[in-house]
Amino acid sequence: MSADEAYLCPTCDTAVDRNTARCPVCSADLSVMIQLRELPDALFNDALSAARRKRWLEAATALSAALQWRPRDAEAWRLLGKVYGLMGADEAAQACLGIAAMQQKPPSFLTPPGQDPPEET
Repeated sequence: MSADEAYLCPTCDTAVDRNTARCPVCSADLSVMIQLRELPDALFNDALSAARRKRWLEAATALSAALQWRPRDAEAWRLLGKVYGLMGADEAAQACLGIAAMQQKPPSFLTPPGQDPPEET
């Protein structure tokens, strides 16, 4: 089980698969861990829904919350930039779009032949 596929049970420190709702060792309820892992996606989806309804402040609030959990989410930064732009907050929009651009992997054509793309940090 890789680190991306597991987390530690907060009760007994046993490595547990990410989709396990109950610790196999101490029987602790781990369902909240699954819900927390899914929270940024739910917030992003709420923001998309609000943006489609042109509820810009609601969309910006949900995206800001999602980015607290997942600060390297380029798609969320990009959408937040668009929302701020539609709200007339041009400086904030530019800042968000700049952050989004920094989170993107460079296109493969920018990597010299024979070299691996830079590692993400």
